[in-house]
Amino acid sequence: MVRVPWDWYETAEDVADQLLRWAETEWREQERRRLVELAEKVVKFQQEYFSDSGICLGYAVINRHGDIIVKALVAHGENDVYLEAVDIEEWLESRDP
Repeated sequence: MVRVPWDWYETAEDVADQLLRWAETEWREQERRRLVELAEKVVKFQQEYFSDSGICLGYAVINRHGDIIVKALVAHGENDVYLEAVDIEEWLESRDP
């Protein structure tokens, strides 16, 4: 069996719960804070992004060289549907003044 460097979750709550579980087992304070902060961002993204845009198909939690990245797979449109992978942290940063 091949191990992929990502996991798939259906909801933001599932992602946040998993990140918080990982934070409980993390012994480095900096990494623990990062995971808790990322869990909060996932929930914030879900509330803000999907209030007016697209349908969330799920979330990929990617481990890239020790850094955790969360991307939402979003479907846009009705008849001419297209998919977009949205990096939640990049999207939130673009919204903050």
